[in-house]
Amino acid sequence: MIETLHSFRFLFVVLVFFSHFVWEGHVPFDYGGECGVSFFFILSGFVLSVGYGGRLRGGVFSEKTFLLKQLCKFYPLHIVMTLFFMMLDMRTDAGVDWVKLLLNLFLLQSWLPDNDYNFAFNGVSWFLSDMLLFYLLFPVLFRKIDSMPSRQLWGVTFVGIAAYFVLVLLVPQSAVNTVLYVFPPVRCLDFILGILVYRVYAGCRELPFLYSSVCKRRFIFVTVFELAVVLLLVSSYLVYGSLPSRIRCVGLFWFVLPLLILFFAIVDKCGGTFTRLLHSRVLLWLGGVSFEVFLLHLAVIRLFTGAAIRIGLTSLSLYEYIAASLLCLGVTVGLAVPVKKYFVDNLYSVLIKAVIKV
Repeated sequence: MIETLHSFRFLFVVLVFFSHFVWEGHVPFDYGGECGVSFFFILSGFVLSVGYGGRLRGGVFSEKTFLLKQLCKFYPLHIVMTLFFMMLDMRTDAGVDWVKLLLNLFLLQSWLPDNDYNFAFNGVSWFLSDMLLFYLLFPVLFRKIDSMPSRQLWGVTFVGIAAYFVLVLLVPQSAVNTVLYVFPPVRCLDFILGILVYRVYAGCRELPFLYSSVCKRRFIFVTVFELAVVLLLVSSYLVYGSLPSRIRCVGLFWFVLPLLILFFAIVDKCGGTFTRLLHSRVLLWLGGVSFEVFLLHLAVIRLFTGAAIRIGLTSLSLYEYIAASLLCLGVTVGLAVPVKKYFVDNLYSVLIKAVIKV
């Protein structure tokens, strides 16, 4: 496990959380959701390559077992949360759209160019809909990228990025969210970028003199580079508001997040101050429940805001807003711990034994 990236999972899921804690009178933190989603898509391509690249090269990779294992990790909690939101809708007399429900249950909702379908029920599950495609394509994408000559690979990468930005210019404004932000084939480019980052990372490890040069530097020297990479991420936030939505929803982060992931993966065992912070037990522990926080947080926010409205809290001061958001985040983490331990992990163990037998 690359511990720095494991801790980053929680930090970026917090960004996603705050993007969804919307209250009257406060500007939505859209940057957090868009940055967080891009991070997780790119990280997924990178981490899967780290974990399964050797097996794919060695010809001992089972596509069926791989896919079933991934489904066992997230699908049960996804089903529970979808049904929970369905019951909430029934309680509020909102009714249930059975087409939307079926699309959500089978993780097909992000294929429709309609945000009413994309974000129905547990709205964040569109992310899983995209990931399902990535899991299916991962073996083919990895083999192709891993075996392609460097010059050809970077040429194809350049053409692919150029083609994407042509698409960015051509997509109507009304379709920016459904096509550029949600649509699985388009977001697969983030996932591919993660595999490309892995190829660079693997290349660095194969050149000991290059890979170890960072580790040989003095602690303060590495800390300065860590700070520079973090400030680059901060700069993306500073320019975010001045960019058109078609650029900032995805493309902006391609210039920042791959470098962040690559650099902190390289310095994981020999980094500076930031690496030591990311290696803290608390952050590593929180990184372990980030997936559960991701799938649970909208439910907590919805229950909290519903209760607040019923008692007349339709607007909050800045301090009240911060306190309320931190309270909801704390409750979400508190729920995520037992959900992971007693439901997700236990059920995964049971399901994976059945998968292995099959």
